[in-house]
Order: sequence, then C-alpha cells, then structure tokens
Amino acid sequence: MTYQRKFPVRLLSSQTNLETLVDCYNIHVQNRDGKEYYCLPNIRLTEGEDSMLGRDYFENVQCLRENLCAYGLPPVAKGAKMNATKLRDLESWIRCANVSALRDEPTADIPQDIDMSPKDVRRILKGFKYAFSDNTQTYLLPGTSFHKSRLGHDRFNSFIDLVNHVARFGLDDSEVLDSQDLPFSEMERLELEIFMASVATFDVG
Repeated sequence: MTYQRKFPVRLLSSQTNLETLVDCYNIHVQNRDGKEYYCLPNIRLTEGEDSMLGRDYFENVQCLRENLCAYGLPPVAKGAKMNATKLRDLESWIRCANVSALRDEPTADIPQDIDMSPKDVRRILKGFKYAFSDNTQTYLLPGTSFHKSRLGHDRFNSFIDLVNHVARFGLDDSEVLDSQDLPFSEMERLELEIFMASVATFDVG
C-alpha cells in the first residue's frame, strides 16, 4: 500500500476547522428548540422540510466531521478564499474523524512515518474479528457471514476497498467484548488508524 498523504503532528482545533467550513463551504449552524445543529448547505430546520438528523444536520461538530469523512465535502462556496494550506489542514482534520485518539477535540500527537507491513495490519484487524480469505480474495467486516454479506457494504473483494471503508467509517469494534484482551496496544491501534487514513484512496474534496 502506498502513502497518499502525510498528516501534521497536530491537527488544527475543531473550532478553527468549523470556521473554515462555515466561511468556505456553506456549512451553517441553526437553532431549533433551544439547541444548536450543524447543517449541510441548503438545509433548513423548518416544518415540512424533509431533512434528517445524522444525514443533513448534526447535533455536534464531531458528527458533522464523521459525515464529511464518509461522504466528502460539499462544493466550495462561491467567492470563498481557499488556499492549499487551509485545504490540507481541513482535509487532515476530516480524514482523522474516525481515529480513536483524535475524535472530538483532537489534541494528541499524530505518529509520523508509520511503517506497517500487511502482516501487522491483518493481525490487528483479526483482533477486531475482521475475516479474510486469501483463496477468494474476500474481506469481511466483524460479525458478517459470507452468505448474508453485501459487496461494498460489509464484504470487499480487494484489500484497498476494505482500507477505504475503514478510513471512511472507522474500525468496527462491535465484536470486541473486552479491550483488555486485544492482541495489540492502544498505540498500535492509533498507528493502524493513521496508516489506513494515510493510504486510503478515496477523495474527501
């Protein structure tokens, strides 16, 4: 797997990135029933509007960030001043939305120059109960049976497709009952999450 990008040691704050989203991508904050919601462009929280929580508007910045990581940024607003540095900082923050140590307000240092072999990656994924079949080139999410799986949803026919899914939606730890029993450390998990976000080939911009 080839590195597609390198992340900075520290991400910009969520507040700084939210300001960029508001200024340059028409993301906006609306108040309804005394609560603030973070809305995608052209979404209005009024009666009769067919908007959905978790798809069109979000109850916190982290939920908005995860949606942008999964589905990409909206178009740049007309007349917005967006330079390469600002875009790189914003995309780094978005791509790290599912990194466990960098959720919500990201203050942890990002490991640099991670060198993970396919064997290391598989070992950690197997600890989360991901399943692999080298004979059929099949990769399954945890708790998935082949016969009930759907290609591109919980079954993948190439390793990079699995990597892109994990980078977009996060590691599936639903089959892990006790984190103390996992055959890897929290640092190894962090390195895997950063590695996958670094080699993923999907576009957020």
